[in-house]
Amino acid sequence: MEEVSKRVETVNLIVRRLFRGILTIVLTVIIVFTLIRSVPGDPAVIMAGSDATPEQIEQIRVSWGLNESKPKQFWIYVKGLLQGNMGYSFQYITTSVRSVKVIDLIMERLPRTLLLAAMTVVFSVLVAVPLGVITALKPGSAFDNFVTTVSLAITSFPNFFVGMVMITVFALKLGWLPTGGYGSFKAMILPTIALSLRFIASLQRVTRTEVGMVLNSDYIMTAQSKGLSHPVVLFRHALRNVLIPVITLIGMRMGGLITGAVYVETLFRYNGIGMLMINAVNARDFPTIQALVPYAACVFILINIVIDVLYSIADPRVRVK
Repeated sequence: MEEVSKRVETVNLIVRRLFRGILTIVLTVIIVFTLIRSVPGDPAVIMAGSDATPEQIEQIRVSWGLNESKPKQFWIYVKGLLQGNMGYSFQYITTSVRSVKVIDLIMERLPRTLLLAAMTVVFSVLVAVPLGVITALKPGSAFDNFVTTVSLAITSFPNFFVGMVMITVFALKLGWLPTGGYGSFKAMILPTIALSLRFIASLQRVTRTEVGMVLNSDYIMTAQSKGLSHPVVLFRHALRNVLIPVITLIGMRMGGLITGAVYVETLFRYNGIGMLMINAVNARDFPTIQALVPYAACVFILINIVIDVLYSIADPRVRVK
């Protein structure tokens, strides 16, 4: 009965989170539609070019529905989202026919950003968690002081600055790696590290703090007094209780990696979602921006739901109510 109750609670949690998520997406859609149209600049003028005549600009407005009233444009926008039709991009026009759909652009770039985010998370966890454990086992040592100092220094630098330094050193000076691009493992090394460093610094400090607190708790001392070996105490008892804050931080940063790696993707010419967003903003590409922002909201909502469910899996004492 207890197992059934936990499953029911998990389902109820997911339903509540989905309901709140839907409300969040609705508000996001309204806000992004309103804000985009308050930004200076006429997308019809940008598409037509500086040499276009007023008649040509007006023809573009009519063709793309930019001359419609705001309520009608909003209805077309919402209807398209509900039908999975996000419209056509203003940026990529090769003929007079609207041949490039926004959904095609997103589906082309999304796997690349997801791959970069996954590599960043895996690399960060593999580096940060062992460093956090080692420094927690030997607090105040020279190694602990060194890692703590480096972590604080890394946190003070933004990702794009770290990326610029890495391009200068490893690509331009040493010639070990390409400056950017997409399509090979070597091309992904620098952007992955650039995104990982701040994540590693934060995750290492959280792991160190949590492991240190757990190792000084009463139940760990009791386990040690029973003669359990140090590895058993550390991996079976201590690390299990550290998973909750670690999972929380990973979830928070995962959403940011997928939706916020704008500067790193642009710096390394990594053709993902972040670079698509930058190009869309510069081109006043309303359909693409209106699709990407709700997409970002959906990513955060889904990640939060997954994190909530993982809490109860990582530690059965955590209730999902």
